[in-house]
Amino acid sequence: MISYALAIALAISGQHVTNLVWVDKIKAKVVANREAAGSKVTKPPPTVGKPASRNSAKKSKVTYSSATQEGGNILVVDLGGPVIEVRDLAIEEIQRGQIQTAIRRLETAWFGYANRHGQFILAPVLTDAYLMVGRNVEALNTMAPYANQSTGYLERLAYVAALNGIAEPGQKEYCIHSLTLGDSSMSAEAATWLPTGNRPQDILLPAAVALGKRLTGYAQKFYLQRAVALDPTHPYAHQYLGDIARNEQRYREAVQHYEVAMRRSGPIGREYIEHWLKRVRYRRDATGG
Repeated sequence: MISYALAIALAISGQHVTNLVWVDKIKAKVVANREAAGSKVTKPPPTVGKPASRNSAKKSKVTYSSATQEGGNILVVDLGGPVIEVRDLAIEEIQRGQIQTAIRRLETAWFGYANRHGQFILAPVLTDAYLMVGRNVEALNTMAPYANQSTGYLERLAYVAALNGIAEPGQKEYCIHSLTLGDSSMSAEAATWLPTGNRPQDILLPAAVALGKRLTGYAQKFYLQRAVALDPTHPYAHQYLGDIARNEQRYREAVQHYEVAMRRSGPIGREYIEHWLKRVRYRRDATGG
């Protein structure tokens, strides 16, 4: 069940807490599916090594090497170390396009020596990496046990559950609230471009855009690109992609995203987009970029 402490934390952060029953229903389905498959716990792949003990991992950095293939090249990867270091190294690998290497690193820590708190830290990045290579069921199994504790976790659960054909009452509504923060004007504007209904495919878009709004770095781009794949002219997705390109001084790309966003933007977002579109056009012309 959703804990009292979680409800208080979400209330303080402005999150919608009147209907989080969908979280427990999805978790129950994940457990039932695992049991039906004959395994309550996902087993590590046979090639993943483990340190001698958890105690050794706590006392000092645990390192060992493993060869893995990435893009046709054989890399020797240092797998192990403190959980946060593992997460950060995996993020760097994802940003370089070395997704399988990142997965191997994360799985090694996950199955080797990470306790529940460590798995909580690794869960979002491992979930994202699984999605990037089409391992959707593993993404859901990874995210479900930890998707009730922090911003970005519940939205990921809503997305990966929908991707696996699961749609529960309240799941889509939570994503919309996460995106609009309960603002009635924003909610009304969002209703003009959101899919109707409560099928899994109707949840994917609001979940992806909500994640694109709330996350940063590689994950923000990843989910916004997923949103654009679902709706190529989505105004919020292109606005956020324009913001990213602008902050990275890729002004030509920023202009393109803002121009697409302007075509479908409502009155709330139009003033913001017009403001930045004028400036990035000037920067594009001044710098040639």
